[in-house]
Amino acid sequence: DRAEEVLGVLREELSSLGLSWSGEEVSSLRERISELGRCSREEAELREALFELLGGARVGVLVFEGGVLRRFNDFAYRALGELKEGLSPARAIRVPEVVEAFHSARSSGRACGCRAEVGGRTLEFALLPRGERVLVAFLDATERANFEKLKRELVSSVSHELKTPLAIVRGYLEEVCDEVEESLRERIGVAIRHVDRLSALLSRLLTISQMEEVGLLEMGRVELRSLLERVGSVYAQAASRKGLDFRVSLPEGPLWVLGDELRLEEMVGNLLDNAVKYTDSGFVALSLFREGDEAVVEVSDSGVGIPEGDRARIFERFYVVDRSRSRSRGGFGLGLSIVKKVAERHGGRVEVYSRLGLGSTFRVFLPLALDLNRGFTVSL
Repeated sequence: DRAEEVLGVLREELSSLGLSWSGEEVSSLRERISELGRCSREEAELREALFELLGGARVGVLVFEGGVLRRFNDFAYRALGELKEGLSPARAIRVPEVVEAFHSARSSGRACGCRAEVGGRTLEFALLPRGERVLVAFLDATERANFEKLKRELVSSVSHELKTPLAIVRGYLEEVCDEVEESLRERIGVAIRHVDRLSALLSRLLTISQMEEVGLLEMGRVELRSLLERVGSVYAQAASRKGLDFRVSLPEGPLWVLGDELRLEEMVGNLLDNAVKYTDSGFVALSLFREGDEAVVEVSDSGVGIPEGDRARIFERFYVVDRSRSRSRGGFGLGLSIVKKVAERHGGRVEVYSRLGLGSTFRVFLPLALDLNRGFTVSL
């Protein structure tokens, strides 16, 4: 058997070196080799069973090794068309964004994922690199994608339909406020504030809905320094009304990115709004600087801070750290969700550093338009 073959080779090698094994050592080594053989067979059987199980669960699996396809299951064959061993990722998958993710995962050694349309179906891919081997797994997410689209359309429709009557209600309330006696004006003022609060909620829901629709960004050249100056001047006034020190640190020259200027303004505004809203004394600081090939927008404050257990969830929709505090300060739990979505749609990311009672720092990293920042122009 295989164990005896291995032992025979080892004996020959030891004899050539003038060495030998005792009978006990040979017996022990034979057992170890046999055990490894059993483990190897069990691993192969387990791997085969896993492939069959994933196929039954409508999960496609492809295994690439050395840059070519080595294995795939039936579900992958049905979903991606004809497959055969030895194909490159580009010929096996034939979906540009997934092929790009494959090369990114293989070169970086980090797992990644993406969603793509294949043959009228929505597939979600996960790519897991392990040395020279890359496992590509995917599932059919068409029903979920259709539901998400329906939900976005509903939110968008309801938001649009409610904004107009709310504006009319607010107009009537302002008109009546000038005509009633002083004792009623305070009550009408409360009603106006609640109308404004509901309008703000609808605007944010509409923003989230639009951000999830691919292609709705109006991309162009955006100079971040001037953008931060404009947005910062608005919140400097809000900070001053609360007695806060509003600090601004901007680079001497421009920093250009390619993006949707309106959405980027909203992103920075949401960060500053939170900072002013949840800081009762001390400072709010707005900074912009370059770090490698990225522009970094930083908003920090000396406010209430975020508990460690909540930091992982603060970018979820409607998630609030303290509901009673958020209600009293007008928070919906949507601002940071919008910040994260805008950053990601621009190829960026958001990081947060915070300690309870010691304030928070949010950093948004955006890829620079390098040609523009070198003084050249690009055609859009």
